[in-house]
Amino acid sequence: MISDYTNPSGAYSYSVLRNLNSGLCLSFKGTDTHYGAPAFQYHCHGGADQRWIRKLNIRGGYTYRNWQTGNCLSVQGANNVPDAPAFQYWCHEGDDQVWVLMAAA
Repeated sequence: MISDYTNPSGAYSYSVLRNLNSGLCLSFKGTDTHYGAPAFQYHCHGGADQRWIRKLNIRGGYTYRNWQTGNCLSVQGANNVPDAPAFQYWCHEGDDQVWVLMAAA
């Protein structure tokens, strides 16, 4: 589930990504800003580490920049196999950073 928030002035908006199965939110650990820090699910608390700025990509998907770290959600090594970990990396809008929203089954 994605919850979108916009402040009253409209100056910024962000999304919170909550897992449908677990009810937990996508986060980065604490204030860890180094490239390669893993993404993981954690109790939803609305902190900056769980806020994602969603940007439409020209390929029809979205990139997600973390509010706290300024880094983007990426797949390690641009890997396309199951179990490849997601982590934060500098935002370059490569295919490993483009996410497509699908209806929940």
